[in-house]
Amino acid sequence: MTSHFANLRFCLRKDEILFKFGNIFQRLVKPKYLRGGVVSLTFDDQLQTAYDHALPILEKYRFASTWFVCTNNVGKIDKNSKQPCVSWNEIRDLNRRGHEIGSHSLSHPNFNNLAQAELLKEARGSKLLIEDEVGCLVKSFAYPFTSCDWRNNAPHIISSIYKYCRGGDFGLNNWPFRFHSLFAVKLYERIGDFDYYKALIDLCIQEDKWIIFYTHDVGGDYTQFGCSELLFGKVLKYIDEKSIRVVPVKKIFSN
Repeated sequence: MTSHFANLRFCLRKDEILFKFGNIFQRLVKPKYLRGGVVSLTFDDQLQTAYDHALPILEKYRFASTWFVCTNNVGKIDKNSKQPCVSWNEIRDLNRRGHEIGSHSLSHPNFNNLAQAELLKEARGSKLLIEDEVGCLVKSFAYPFTSCDWRNNAPHIISSIYKYCRGGDFGLNNWPFRFHSLFAVKLYERIGDFDYYKALIDLCIQEDKWIIFYTHDVGGDYTQFGCSELLFGKVLKYIDEKSIRVVPVKKIFSN
């Protein structure tokens, strides 16, 4: 019996040593720019309320963000949220201010239901149109409805066109990154309060990870896919206080 417990203690000690060594090794090989964590702030569907209410808060803290544009909805009413979308002039303004313009497809379909030819049309068409209208290189993509299914080879097709593809699986991104479908965190009022997001930011800093927040509309009359100006402002204020690096998705590798 004594021998059994001695062997058990040895195994537990060995596992502890290996775990600590693994953490040290991972920290050594992890890129230096992840140390202390990184945050990206992203918006889907280019809604007018985000432009009107979130942009001034971003500018206050000098944070650059990523706006994933559904090109068929530019200057129109978004069929899902029933809210107005910004114009091409406002998207160009975002680009001039240093915010990244990414793609959110042409017509916002569920990619799980598309054939490969339709996937290519939606992905390439939106990229080319944004680059033509805005005059910027589009490197990032966000899956509509966060739908990313291997059954129709969507991740492979999309990642052959875009360098960074944001999915919808909850989590913080750790090195090496899952570029075909990056983890993300909803910045939705109905999901969590300030303390919830504060805890996630603290975890990001502690574990040297990359957290990608995403939301849609921002304002007093927010939808289930958005948040209030108050929550958005409190989250950005905390990020600023913690001095964590904030970058658009495409600049994750910038120092």
